Amino acid sequence: VLTRDVLLAGIVLLDDIRGIMFDSKKLDTPIINIMHAPPAMIEQNENMSEVMLKFDETEAWNLPVVQDGKYIGFLSKSRIFSAYRRELSESRLLE
Repeated sequence: VLTRDVLLAGIVLLDDIRGIMFDSKKLDTPIINIMHAPPAMIEQNENMSEVMLKFDETEAWNLPVVQDGKYIGFLSKSRIFSAYRRELSESRLLE
């Protein structure tokens, strides 16, 4: 069970493990040797303007959300865009 007391130690992206996934000789590689710091972290209380600036500056599509350095989850840029498009569509329907 994942609790909110877990500090974010690093992230692993598909690109990080692509060369390992299909090489049985490398499957025992410790994850600590693969993970790295995220390009940015989103604090739970940040506003969307700050969040979008971090996505723009890092060109990332997913960023971890933390509270006092403790991992809460990931925020996806594509989900933000989907929600924005949905809101635009709904607001046009109401006009």
